[in-house]
Amino acid sequence: MGAKLFNYGVNAVCFEKNGRKFGMICSWAMQADYDKILMLLGAQSVTGRNISRGDVIGVSALNVNQTDVRDKLGNNHSDEVDKFSDLDYTKEGSALLINGASVGMVVE
Repeated sequence: MGAKLFNYGVNAVCFEKNGRKFGMICSWAMQADYDKILMLLGAQSVTGRNISRGDVIGVSALNVNQTDVRDKLGNNHSDEVDKFSDLDYTKEGSALLINGASVGMVVE
């Protein structure tokens, strides 16, 4: 994962699993160590329910100008709409990272 400072604010959690893309805005995240992030993910979310131990996911700390990304990922469930249809992102394995974010991290 590499040593990076994690920006506190609006964080997107995105990944692909079994051919489906999942994305959500994380309720709460903090960096616990150089290579550890603690996140609180809602159990009611489709994305949160589909993350399993050992999955590799993307965590993007959005910049202040990415309110459109925040709204797209935060307003609907991943099984209701294609949240990624108009988003600019990069795929690294199963992790999806939002382009232009302040910080993008691939985490397990």
